[in-house]
Amino acid sequence: MFTSTLPSHLLSLRALAVLELGAGRISTSEMSRLFNNVPINRLKLDLTQGKIGYRLEVDENGSVGGSWVPGEGRLIAGDWVIPEFDSQEDGDFTLEGAREMLREAEEMGIEVEGSIIRAIEVMDAYHLEIANIAIYRCFRDKTFNHYLDVHTQNLHARVPLLELASLDPDQLKLVKTDLPDEGWFALSLETSDE
Repeated sequence: MFTSTLPSHLLSLRALAVLELGAGRISTSEMSRLFNNVPINRLKLDLTQGKIGYRLEVDENGSVGGSWVPGEGRLIAGDWVIPEFDSQEDGDFTLEGAREMLREAEEMGIEVEGSIIRAIEVMDAYHLEIANIAIYRCFRDKTFNHYLDVHTQNLHARVPLLELASLDPDQLKLVKTDLPDEGWFALSLETSDE
């Protein structure tokens, strides 16, 4: 059991070399202070869990395959387990804060392990899936409403920047870009030549 202020309470432990934490939230900015004041060399953070579920499989022609076809209403398939990070306005354990904390730890030579690494990967995949589904629905429905909706809901982290004024919703073409580092793809839109 611990609170988000745990890192500030550990600052006086000058011989702390290994820190392992289970489920919970910490202040990622306070962890930065801890790294600079305590000689930690191994960090295991099992703070939150996540799992990638079914993903939209689509080709450039808009043909959908795979186990899940996005209908209306759901942002993504229901079998995803979304890691519990705070929103930017609500707490110190945000996705970007966790990403920065791990980057800083690795730069300082601290060995990092635990479910936090996978949780960040799941969140990146989650935002990509939301983006791909929004782009697919724009193509399918010949409207930009789905694209605008993810912006309104502040879920646009991986949505491609589109110049909507230069696109004709009735003449859209899907553009599929492979992302080898992520083992998946990103969708975008352009006006078809036909």
